[in-house]
Amino acid sequence: RTKIRFSFLLLLFLPFLVLLVNAKIYWAFHILILLVILMEEKRVFKTKNISNLLLLGIPIVWASLFSYNDSLSSIIKALFYLTTPLIFTFIGIQIARITTQKVILKYLVYSGTIGSLFYISLTTYSMGFKAFIDPYAMRQIYSWGSITTAMAPIIILFSEKFGIPLFKSKKYKILIILINIIALYLTASRTYYFIFIVFLFIFLYKINKIKLVLTGLIMAIVIISMINLYP
Repeated sequence: RTKIRFSFLLLLFLPFLVLLVNAKIYWAFHILILLVILMEEKRVFKTKNISNLLLLGIPIVWASLFSYNDSLSSIIKALFYLTTPLIFTFIGIQIARITTQKVILKYLVYSGTIGSLFYISLTTYSMGFKAFIDPYAMRQIYSWGSITTAMAPIIILFSEKFGIPLFKSKKYKILIILINIIALYLTASRTYYFIFIVFLFIFLYKINKIKLVLTGLIMAIVIISMINLYP
């Protein structure tokens, strides 16, 4: 049984924090979570695929070779962007060793769903149902996006096929998928559309290649439509 930890309590704030602070503060909060986990465990968990993890550090080294003449603020800004994948992956490795896959997947689903509900509420409060017709107009007022919103439907759709059932109620699963898909649409973000489609392709490919081709054609049409819709 997974015990309650202070790091888990901090993780509960992430769905709300992403709506309230800028990306740099959000990044710093992840650093805090990582430090808390390391202090709780008093050790660093490693992974067998350490070489893959080190690959994420190549952009940092590469950028360092060409940024010695840049200002300090530019260097810090570059480190913020380049270290994000490495830090987030490292946090994932630590969390995976102190809890179960089922708990992690449920957290990702609820994190995405909570953030989606807040954004849908904020959108309808600010613009009413006009936002559903022109989501890009809301993006001009308040830009938001979360990878967990893109991941939550994927996890619900495929977790059982990989032997990790999360929820029994079919209606509950459909509700969660709809909430996150609606919020994903309202972000008007091609980046998050792309993330969703890439993960969808990956899991469809593992399960059924014919479905991948058919879904790919549908998604290609959707992407072309979105590109024409949003500047």
